[in-house]
Amino acid sequence: MTGPFLLEDPLAAWTHFRPAALALRPEALPICRLDADLARTNTQRGVAAILPLRDKARAHLPQLDVDRALESAALAFALTHAIDRAPPADPSTSATPAPADPDPDHALPLSTRVARMFADRALLVLHLRVCVGVGALAQDTLDQILEDRGPIDGARDVLAAEALLDTDALRDKHPFPAAWRTLTRRRAHRLLAELTPSNAAAAASERDAAGRERDAYAQLLTAAHADLRTIGQVLFGEKQLDAKVPPLQSRTLTRAPAKPTPAAPATP
Repeated sequence: MTGPFLLEDPLAAWTHFRPAALALRPEALPICRLDADLARTNTQRGVAAILPLRDKARAHLPQLDVDRALESAALAFALTHAIDRAPPADPSTSATPAPADPDPDHALPLSTRVARMFADRALLVLHLRVCVGVGALAQDTLDQILEDRGPIDGARDVLAAEALLDTDALRDKHPFPAAWRTLTRRRAHRLLAELTPSNAAAAASERDAAGRERDAYAQLLTAAHADLRTIGQVLFGEKQLDAKVPPLQSRTLTRAPAKPTPAAPATP
């Protein structure tokens, strides 16, 4: 019997859990509002507390998938990678303040930013043409990006081309720095938000694919961590639950009570 996936590596975890994430119905997913840093810290603590007691947990909770619950920390790392790939959530509904905008040209006229987006698209397409030429990418995949139908589709093409760089065939085989990729994605997302009608942009069916994936990883993590808390309640009881298996977004570090210092032996 294989054990839980415990590797705390964002890309490896994202790749491992991606089939499960893609299997979820996107229209049923709430938008992720999780703080990934808190999720990683709290799930790591919970998994560390329960992993040595895995067999005991299975005996007490035979109906629960203990291994899936123990994958909470790895899922938190997967979510970190998914969030990095996705557009930012709507800051007006986020519980945390939006970070400073790293794009110094965001105030440029729309026409200038559209032209820059098409320039970014041209660079990505040029690289993908090379990939097709050496057999690393199918021509049909590139043809879908080459259909130039206007700014909205151009921005979507940028995101589609950008996502191809993370596939197994093209990963680490391109000249684009990480900072350029992040900025290019953010600019394309901003253009889509400005150019797409508000009612369509708000619909789940129109959300960017990377955003839907982010939401799916958040859903998997939330479910696995709920099971982890159930195990913690059975193993440690209500009083020790938050100390051993903290809530997913807890900001409180509950320390274990200090062990009493043994009394010094009496002097004869």
